[in-house]
Amino acid sequence: NLKQWSNNFIAENRNVISVRGPDATSFLQNLTTNDMRIFSKEGSDRAALMTAFLNPKGRVMFDAFVVKPKLAGQ
Repeated sequence: NLKQWSNNFIAENRNVISVRGPDATSFLQNLTTNDMRIFSKEGSDRAALMTAFLNPKGRVMFDAFVVKPKLAGQ
């Protein structure tokens, strides 16, 4: 199910988690299957990608969209 919220659509079965700070990229790099370094590349003030969180056996536990929004003042 999708619902509209602030000109965006969100899936009702998903949640939002915020990860901030100077170590956010390296923190996520060590937890997910996709290359989070895209967020630290020059010119990458906005970016989004899909990734997965795996269990120790390498099986997908959760999938996720990781988004770097354009922050106010940028």
